[in-house]
Amino acid sequence: MIKRATIKDIAKEAGVSHPLVSTVLNGRKNSIKCSDETRRRILKIAKRRDYKPSISARSLRRQKSYLIGILFSSVNYSIMSDFFHGFQKQLSKQGYSPVIFVHNSPEEEYEYLQRCIEREVDGLIVNSAVTNEGTPNKETIAKLSAKIPIVEIFGCEVDGVASLTLDYYSGALNATKYLIKEGHEKIALYTHNRVHMHENVPGLFFNAARYQQGYLQAIKEAGLPEILVTHSISDDLSTEGYCFDGAYQSAGTILEHPEKPTAILCMDREEVDGIMFHLGQNDDYKNRKVHIISMLTSSYSRIGQCKISTLALPIFTMGMEAANSIFNLINGQESEDCAFAFRIIE
Repeated sequence: MIKRATIKDIAKEAGVSHPLVSTVLNGRKNSIKCSDETRRRILKIAKRRDYKPSISARSLRRQKSYLIGILFSSVNYSIMSDFFHGFQKQLSKQGYSPVIFVHNSPEEEYEYLQRCIEREVDGLIVNSAVTNEGTPNKETIAKLSAKIPIVEIFGCEVDGVASLTLDYYSGALNATKYLIKEGHEKIALYTHNRVHMHENVPGLFFNAARYQQGYLQAIKEAGLPEILVTHSISDDLSTEGYCFDGAYQSAGTILEHPEKPTAILCMDREEVDGIMFHLGQNDDYKNRKVHIISMLTSSYSRIGQCKISTLALPIFTMGMEAANSIFNLINGQESEDCAFAFRIIE
């Protein structure tokens, strides 16, 4: 194991005092007088020996943990990697490290929330757990925001907390308008059969509800027929494939709809996979032309005459902006709500 260089090691090699090296490396120019030549020598030695400051010492000195807690719902498992990549990139620039917990229930979320508090994190990123009864921990999180800077991601359920989410409404609105511009007059929305639950439980399936509203608005503006087809989903939304079985089983319903849609707007890529798998299993659909758009890239690129486009999610950017937002709050600045737009990739 390579021994990490310390301030004392650098001071010994440079032939100067320990406090002087500490002053130079921490940028405190006025603490102790130091010639430019000595300063350059110290910095050169520190660079050559790959000196890294002690996080523990810095935390003690500045009364900060340099930790940011992040509570991520397993429902969003498919986008975790890109989000964490962007988030960690920004954190590392400020010398912070993430404390990551992935929860599968409100009980787990509460437990991990307490662990973050025990670790005295300097800020929190929360992706709130939402059940059929609502958002159980939102009041606890709202109260905690008076003591710890908090930013909510992929939702807007916690009162008084800055929110960063995706603009599902404009995503579906613009995707539908794009299909209309391409000449389609019979455009269907393929979604799950629990979207309506958002009406009674705010926050539950809010993304699917906003997506549907965007589609309906575009269809209404164009004076085209609404074609809504739903499928079932698994009770466990945290598992991969929670949407595929229902989407596959109901694919025939949308493909054989009386309106014979020439374009289909989906939200989940598993809905696209379900349709495409169904098409691949039936020779009768070999010459069927359908243009499909969904969020996230499908496992399929094309079958027969079918075309697939993607609504690209700016998840990496969201991760970076979540870090920037929490830093603003930590530094006493404001952090505004933001809904990120999608980009259509043909």
